[in-house]
Amino acid sequence: MIRRLPVVAALAAAWAAAAWFLWQTKVPSSLRLPQVDLHRFFTAAQLRSASSYSGVGEWLWAGGVAVQIVQRIAMTEAWRSYATSAAQSP
Repeated sequence: MIRRLPVVAALAAAWAAAAWFLWQTKVPSSLRLPQVDLHRFFTAAQLRSASSYSGVGEWLWAGGVAVQIVQRIAMTEAWRSYATSAAQSP
């Protein structure tokens, strides 16, 4: 575990630097997005079909959040158990 610490630290520093550089970017004020008429490119049936898929993304997001909450609770309990047993050992 100790050998991995410099690698993890370097990756974290690279991630932080990339985030900082991306945060400094600016969108040109002259940028104008075109108005797109979806009905020009897709039929009404295709648009109805596509709108039904938006619920899948919401369910996937909710499932991901639930998994993270359960994982954090499990890790907290595991750490608490480990800390208790480590404190009781001579």
